Amino acid sequence: MPDTFPDLFWTSASNPASGWTPLRYTLDGAEHEFGEYTLLRERGSEGSVLQVGVWRCDKLGDTPFASEDGDETFLLLEGELLITEVASGRRHHYRAGDICTWTKGTRTVWTLTVPVRKMFVIADPAPVSP
Repeated sequence: MPDTFPDLFWTSASNPASGWTPLRYTLDGAEHEFGEYTLLRERGSEGSVLQVGVWRCDKLGDTPFASEDGDETFLLLEGELLITEVASGRRHHYRAGDICTWTKGTRTVWTLTVPVRKMFVIADPAPVSP
């Protein structure tokens, strides 16, 4: 886990492999593993979901994804990717330096042609039961 102070959290996108966790999730009954992440923070000061971290992936091709934990905003740090909205079919191309945001549960397909790394924030203001 990152270094923690009472009100300050710190981590690095260059953490060693031991500091990363595989991103595993179930979507439409299918199990997926899509890159890995390191979390800087998991909860807001009032106990709500506030996940802040770095995600990286070198799995090329198409992968379905939906942020089920809350609304997500990310800054693409490295690489480029294509995100397709399942409901509308709209396609969005992102390059390093671009920022993207969408609402909780939005179904997408991510197409990677090169490895990527992003800094993300996932937030849901509803309090989480302990």
